Amino acid sequence: TSTSTTTTTTTPPLLGQKSRPGQDTDGRTDGHRNPVAMPSSYAHRYPRSPYVAGNVQVVPNANGFGALVSVQPARGRLQPSPCFDPRTITGIQVALKHHLVVHVQGCSLAAMQDHLHFSERFGSVWPFGIDQTLYKVVSSSPLFSAMHDMREQQLAAGEPPAILKVFNLPNRTINGPMNAVFGWPWHTDNCFPHSLPPVFGVIVPRRMPPKGGGTRFLDMFQAFERLPPDLKERVALQRWPSNAKLNGTSSGDPPGFPSVLNLRGQHALYTASRGHLEAANQVMGANEAAARNRAFRGWELLDEVEKHLTRLWAEPNNSIYVVPGVGDVVLWDERATQHQAGNDYYGVPREVHRVLISRATWL
Repeated sequence: TSTSTTTTTTTPPLLGQKSRPGQDTDGRTDGHRNPVAMPSSYAHRYPRSPYVAGNVQVVPNANGFGALVSVQPARGRLQPSPCFDPRTITGIQVALKHHLVVHVQGCSLAAMQDHLHFSERFGSVWPFGIDQTLYKVVSSSPLFSAMHDMREQQLAAGEPPAILKVFNLPNRTINGPMNAVFGWPWHTDNCFPHSLPPVFGVIVPRRMPPKGGGTRFLDMFQAFERLPPDLKERVALQRWPSNAKLNGTSSGDPPGFPSVLNLRGQHALYTASRGHLEAANQVMGANEAAARNRAFRGWELLDEVEKHLTRLWAEPNNSIYVVPGVGDVVLWDERATQHQAGNDYYGVPREVHRVLISRATWL
């Protein structure tokens, strides 16, 4: 029997609080309209009371960022998993839209194809599952040799390449005192490809340590709100030209980082990890690296933003830690969150399968 918990701490302090009542029910069956105290620039609504959507029960975290979703069995339906019920998909979409991170219990996506087909209900799946440049980093690092070997075996066996098997076996001798695991730096997945960046991530745990091994998420709406005024103004100049790129209806190169996303009238900080960019530069050709560096519009602004984010990362009440059990599913909004793989386990394998969604027309 697997166990699963989602934890959060007290509600973080908010600037310029103002009550914003909910505008719609988004299909929630109880007609829940919850006034939420948010900074004045927030248009995003975080319902904080439990509610029902479709045939799922949604229990938000204390500050509304992140939610636990319990799936009800689909009675009288011959489904490989209750999560394929259209009412379940609708309910999870509602929760994901409102809380940005959802921990779904009761899906039981036993096969890789089940994971893939479930993910397709939320948008277009990335065909290869990982940016090619990032995969070169994985392939060249002795830290991730086991993960690289697993990937090569997966492709040779004809398993879906859109699923990335994230495998870690932390060891103090190999990984050193920082216990570096894949996904340890705070980041947004694959935010620097030349094509469309992902909108959502979907992970299914396959092997979990007895304790720990979760993922921590940071609210990037709050991150932008807390930028110092002068830095916020400079970052705002990097605004994406349109939301079409993020919603998958337009293509083209991404803008420089850091940037600001305007999502349904709210502003989120969207940025890359300097560590990821530097690692990518090491495995790229000189011309490709130079072109990418130009696209980031200067490292100085990125450094200033990361200093600000470092202070947010260090405060536990600014993030949530999600520890799913085997058989659960975790979905998150890649546009409005950052995440970090937990490094709180040693000598025990952890394997989660990840799918990235690049288009989400239901939004």
